[in-house]
Parts: sequence; C-alpha cells; structure tokens
Amino acid sequence: MSVDDTEASAPTTQRGYATAPTLAGFSHAANERLNADPWGELDRLRDESPTFRSDMPNPLVPGASLWYLLDYESVYTALRDWETFSNVGSAHPFSDSDPYSMIPGELDPPDHTKFRRPLNAHFSPGAIRALEPDIRRTAVELIESFKDSGQCDFVTDFALHFPTRVFERMFGVPLEDHDQLTAWVHTFGQQMATQTAIDKAVAAEQEVLAYLGKKLDEREQSPREDLLGAIAFMEVDGARISRKEQVAVAYLMFQAGMDTVASQLGWSFRHLAENEVDRQAILADPKLIPSTVEELLRSYDILSHTMIVAKDVEFNGCPMKKGDRVVTMISAANRDPNEFPDPDTFDVSRKPNRHMAFGVGPHRCIGAHLARIELNIALEEWHQRIPNYKVAEGAEFGQSMKWAVTSMESLPLEWDVEAVN
Repeated sequence: MSVDDTEASAPTTQRGYATAPTLAGFSHAANERLNADPWGELDRLRDESPTFRSDMPNPLVPGASLWYLLDYESVYTALRDWETFSNVGSAHPFSDSDPYSMIPGELDPPDHTKFRRPLNAHFSPGAIRALEPDIRRTAVELIESFKDSGQCDFVTDFALHFPTRVFERMFGVPLEDHDQLTAWVHTFGQQMATQTAIDKAVAAEQEVLAYLGKKLDEREQSPREDLLGAIAFMEVDGARISRKEQVAVAYLMFQAGMDTVASQLGWSFRHLAENEVDRQAILADPKLIPSTVEELLRSYDILSHTMIVAKDVEFNGCPMKKGDRVVTMISAANRDPNEFPDPDTFDVSRKPNRHMAFGVGPHRCIGAHLARIELNIALEEWHQRIPNYKVAEGAEFGQSMKWAVTSMESLPLEWDVEAVN
C-alpha cells in the first residue's frame, strides 16, 4: 500500500446536522465507559450524535463550552481550518500552566510553518530510511532479551523501550539516561483518574522540561550533529530562537516520539494476540505487514486533539463561541461507517484506507514516517522470532483514555518457548 493510499482526504459523503445535545459534565479523559471499552463506546457516542456539547466547566474561561466532534467529516474539516479552530495554547486547555510548552504544535500558520520548516529535513522519508538499520537492531535486541523466557509484559518490556531508544539516538541523549526517560514516559501513560496521578504527571513534565533545557545548554557549549543540536541552533526569520522556544520544540519531539508510538504498539499487539486469523495472515505472508499496520492505525487510533475556537462560528448547526474548546475524537472518526465501509471488520485489504491517525492539515504529524517504520519493524522482527503468542490468563490491562492518548499500562503475553527455538 502506498503512502498516497493512506493519507486522509475529503470525506466521501456529506451530512447535515441538527443542534447538538449536551452531555452534562462529560469529559473523555478518565471516563469509566470509555476506559472499559474505548472503541465500542466511541462508536456508540458517534452514532448517537457525531457532534455534542459538554457543560464541563473551564476554570480558565468561565462560561465556555466543551464541544466534541466524532465523525470523519467534522474532524477532517476542523483539523484543516486553523483560522476557526486554533492550536495556540491548546496543549493545556484546563490548566493555568505555561500554554506554549509545545512548539510548533501550539502555533498556527504562518508561525507554525516557520518553526516546522527547519525540522522537516530530520523527519523526511530519506532521513528516516537511513535510520532503519539502527531501528531494526534495537527491536531485535529487545525481543531477544526476553524471547527465551516464554513471557513478557509487552508494554513495560518492549513498547516503552523501543521508540524511546530510537528517539534517544535521534535526540543524542546518553544511554545511561534511558531508565529515567522511560520512567517519565511511563508516568505520562498512567490513568489520570486520581489527583495523585495528575500531580505525578505534572511533576514529570517539569522534570522533562528541566532535563531538556540542560541538554540544550550542553549542545550550545559543545555542538553535535543530532536533533538536539539542530534545535539548539535553530533559526526562524534569520535569528536563533529563544531558549524557551528551544525547550518547547524539544518537549513536543519528546512527547510525540515516545509516548504515542508506545501506546499504539500496545493496542496493535493486543489485537494480534487476541485475533488468530489476523496474526496467521501476516505469518503466512509478511508482505501484508504494511497494510496491517495501516488497518491497526485506523481501528485502534489512540489520539484525540483539542483546539480552541478562535471566533464565533456556527459549526454543524452549533453556536460555538470564541474561547470554547473543541475536542476532535480522531479515534472515532477513523471508525466512521460513512467513510469506512464495515468499520468494525479488520480488513488488511481495505483500500483506500485514508485514516487520520497522524492528523491532517498543517499540523499533520511530522513524525509519521518514523512512527510507520517503527510499527512495521516491530511487527516484522517480533513475528520472525515469536510467531504465536497469547494474552496471559487473567491479564489486567490498566487501559484508559486520557486527554490526548488512549493507552494501556500492561499487556502480559506468553508463548511456548520450545516453539521459538
């Protein structure tokens, strides 16, 4: 399947909407029904009302509404319309913390374009292909470390480490920092159901920002040809960006490069562990792995994305006001039957498969090529070594839908040791 076949495009159908209903106090983060069955509950919500409003209060903007978009047409339109739905200050929509901690993600064009352009070369298809041998070696080393034990916790033994090690090398951070970086990623991946968990995540964020600032200081003193080095000397409009802006760029790279891929790996391997037919298909024909990855991205997309209404507008018949928040539930849009026929069927031959797992429009994920190659290599190298495996009996996944990412804390897998040797 070519990349062109998997890029999101304009919806194939158009629909009208009535004024959206209000769900009292609804928040998708740490919602019990969404935690229990993320994809089924998203399907139910989308089918009942593809646009709805929550009266969840926003302490930063009293009286503001929280809107949810769940269908392909609405999400596709909103993600492309940055003049109406702004990303500026969107990463912490219910916090009085610094609202500009992720650049260029929290900028709109033309500023977004200026900050993104110097980064593009590091994430181009050619640049990522050059990393493939190292990415493959990393995957193999991790799998071999537990293959002969007949079991592992896929999340904590592989998914958290694999993209982290790859990105550590791109970033240029030392191997001895790996455990700390992984611990931070694990903290971000916890269910935010208690104030204690939230406090830990906030503390981890501050520690990461301080760590990145320190590493950027080191690059300024001793320049190196790695991603941190490029960020440390990054220029916009002919002038070096500020240290605060450098940290904001590095932090976005950290979050996007580590947390999201780890979560996507977890859901992908859980599906393959629980669905014998799909696993046997790629064992019989490894050439199906790329299209399997695309269907996993569509079926188990982990992302939602929050934006801020930049001006009063009527959208889908709904009166949205400046300052309102809009959550685009990309994971629900990618299962919209109006865009994807028979969306509950896992179909590796689905074509076209124009999911929005990497977003769409000016803020489309800069790391899409890296994420795809990591997912493909993980499936290739794992199934060459551990072809048949299952979820351990009595497994508890600790799955949760947080503000931006749906993740699992644990995925215990087991296999016959004799069969892999």
